[in-house]
Amino acid sequence: MDASKIQIYSRVLTITVDPVVTLQDPVVLTLEHLNPDQQNKGPICVIWNYDIAGTIDGAWDDFGCEANSTNRTHTVCCCYKMGTYALLIEPVDAEPVDTLSFPLSIITYATMGLSMLLLLFFIIVICIKWEVLLDERGIIHLNLAIAMFLANVWYILIWVAKPNVPFCQAISILMHFFYMVAFFWIFFEGVYLFTVITAGVTTGRALKVYMPVAWGVPFLIAGAVAAIGLQEHGSKERCWLSHESSYIYAFVGPVLLAMVLDLFLLLITICNLPEPAIKKKVVVYEMKLGVRNNMLLLPLLGLTWAFALLSLTEAGDDFDYVHAILNGLQGCFIFIAYGAARKEFRAAIPRPDCKKKARVDDKVASSSRSSGSPRSGSATSEITMTKIKRINISPTQKEKQLDEDYSSSESDDDYWATRKHNRNSPVSPPPLYVP
Repeated sequence: MDASKIQIYSRVLTITVDPVVTLQDPVVLTLEHLNPDQQNKGPICVIWNYDIAGTIDGAWDDFGCEANSTNRTHTVCCCYKMGTYALLIEPVDAEPVDTLSFPLSIITYATMGLSMLLLLFFIIVICIKWEVLLDERGIIHLNLAIAMFLANVWYILIWVAKPNVPFCQAISILMHFFYMVAFFWIFFEGVYLFTVITAGVTTGRALKVYMPVAWGVPFLIAGAVAAIGLQEHGSKERCWLSHESSYIYAFVGPVLLAMVLDLFLLLITICNLPEPAIKKKVVVYEMKLGVRNNMLLLPLLGLTWAFALLSLTEAGDDFDYVHAILNGLQGCFIFIAYGAARKEFRAAIPRPDCKKKARVDDKVASSSRSSGSPRSGSATSEITMTKIKRINISPTQKEKQLDEDYSSSESDDDYWATRKHNRNSPVSPPPLYVP
C-alpha cells in the first residue's frame, strides 16, 4: 500500500472503557463509507496505535483489526482492542478513456469511410450483376468484401462503445469473428489459385468447401473464447482482446496459420505457372493476376494487424496512425484489384447510353431536314449535300415523265410548249451534288 495515497474512508469512532479490560471476544463495528462510488483496492479496518516507533502521537495500524465483510456502502470490522477505529483505502486511478486525438480521428474516419463506401459499392455491383460476376472467384471476393465491410463497421464503433462494457464486449467478439473470416477467405483464394494451376479444377468448391470452413471455423473459435473468457473482451484496450491475456492467441494463431499456408500455396502456384494443368490462356492470365493480387493483399493485412498489436503496448501511440492508414487501404485495395481492374466488373457498372442518345439526335435532325423547315428558334438553317450517282434517262422514260407532268398541268397549250422546248434543248446531266 502506498502511504502517500492512503485516505480515511469512514468516520473516526473512539470507544473507551474505564477501567481497561481485556477483551475475550472482538468488538464488531459497522462503519459507513464516506464515498461509496470512489474506486479503491478495498477498505482496511485500522485502529490508532500510539506506540508505533518513529511517530510522535502514533499512527493507524491494522494489527488487531480485520474486515469481516464489505459491500458498496458499509464495512464490518472485528477488532480485539479498544481504541479509535476507522477505515482506510488506497484510491485507484480511473482508467484513462482511450479517445482519438483530432488528427488521428480525421485519418481513421476518412480512410475507413472511403474503404467502407468502396466495399459497399463492390458488393452491390456483384449482387446486381451476379449472373456475370458471380463465378467461383466472384464468390470468394464477395464473401471477402462482406467480411471486411462488417469488420470495419464494428471497428468504427469502438470509441462509441467504450463506456458501455457489454456493448464493448459485443463489438470485440464481432471484430474477432469477422476479421478472422476475412483472413480465411484470403487463404481460400490461394487454395483456389493452387487447384486451378496444379489440378485444373475451376468450379465446384466455393459453396461446398470454402463457405462452411471460412465462416464456420472462425465462428467456433470466437464463440469458444467468448464463452470461456468473456472478461477478456472489451475490458481494456479499445474493445478488443487484452494483449496481456493468452486469449489473444485465439486470434493471432489462426491468422498466422492462414497466412503461412496461403504463402506456401502461392509459392507452389508460381512455380507451376510455366506449365499449368489448365491450358486456356485466358484462364491462366486471370490466375496470374490473382496470384499477384493475393501476394500484395496478404502482407497488407499482416502489417495492419502487426501495427494493431503494437499499438496496444505502452509505446504504441505512434503506431496508431500507421494502423489507421493501413486498415483503410484494405478495402480500397479489394475494390481496385478485384473490381475496377477487371474488365467484366467495369462493364457491369451501369452507365448512361451516350450512343443511343446520339442516334436519336441524328434521327431528329434528319427528319427536320426532310421536312424542309429549320428548327424553331434557329437563326440559320443547315443544308446537307448528298452525293448521288449519274442517272441516264432514256427518251421513252422522258416521254413518260412529260405525260405525268401533263396530267397535273392546267392547259394543252402549256403542255405542248413545254414538250417542244424539251425536244429542242439538249439533255444535260444532273449535278453531282444536290441540296
